[in-house]
Amino acid sequence: MGSKEPKQLIAINSFCLSLILLAGFADLALAQGKTVRIGIPSLSIQEIPLAIAQKKGFFAAQGLNVELIQIAGSPATAALLTGEVDYITHNSRVIALPPSTVACA
Repeated sequence: MGSKEPKQLIAINSFCLSLILLAGFADLALAQGKTVRIGIPSLSIQEIPLAIAQKKGFFAAQGLNVELIQIAGSPATAALLTGEVDYITHNSRVIALPPSTVACA
């Protein structure tokens, strides 16, 4: 097994997970007619699938207007809590707050 194979597997898994999570919230975004804002720490190997999906029009083909915003660390968490971004990525994971959490805050 070469050194590129694990990195490619991580990238593919990240991309698939991102699409699945975003597809789950597509109806909400479409109903509100808003942009889905995703905070990413950088364009590292884990986040490149999101950028590729945006550039190739995969999100638009599903009716999603996705905006990638470079933000990391505590500012990213604060942006998520205040609603400035809808999702953040961290170590190949997409993180979102359930609507009830935001309503209780």
